[in-house]
Amino acid sequence: MMHKALASVVITMIFSFFLAGCQAVFLKSSYGNYYSRLAPERYDAEIARLIEMTREDSPSFRPIAHLNLSLLYSSYKNPQRDYPLALEHMEKYVSLDAVGSKRYEVQNILALLREINSESAIAEADLERIALSNVELDTKNEELMTENKKLLNYIGDQKKSIEENEEKIKALNATINELHVTIDKLKNLDMELEKKRKSFR
Repeated sequence: MMHKALASVVITMIFSFFLAGCQAVFLKSSYGNYYSRLAPERYDAEIARLIEMTREDSPSFRPIAHLNLSLLYSSYKNPQRDYPLALEHMEKYVSLDAVGSKRYEVQNILALLREINSESAIAEADLERIALSNVELDTKNEELMTENKKLLNYIGDQKKSIEENEEKIKALNATINELHVTIDKLKNLDMELEKKRKSFR
């Protein structure tokens, strides 16, 4: 599995070698390495210019415009790299230039862009699955928190009930003790009465 960062470096190396021998960027040989020296802040303007070239009537401009768009969109110097657009323009170039598209550099970049986009699609699918799993985990967590709250309330109610019962038991024990005292007093009284009755006989 190829990482996007590594693929970007490889594309950039091929990009530099390829453009060094390309004489059709501005249809002038002196601009062969123009894009290798293009400042990052000028990428947007150059991409806009090339997009206009792809819409011109002259079919001779379109293939190289698509090629350069692909290279600019995938350049490491582009602060807003867009690999899907880079692949889209490279495939358009291949469809328009049957001869040039067979060059090793072009086929290599095309393969790398397809690999990057394939990896990106897999990564996005993984991120979606992770996001979905996180949502499910959040839902489960909320359910567990609700159940835990109910359980704590139940335990609290049971604790309160136990405390109330303990108080009742204490009161009942106190009452029983009082009854025992009363019973003992009655027994003693009964015994004294019995002694008195015997003494009168």
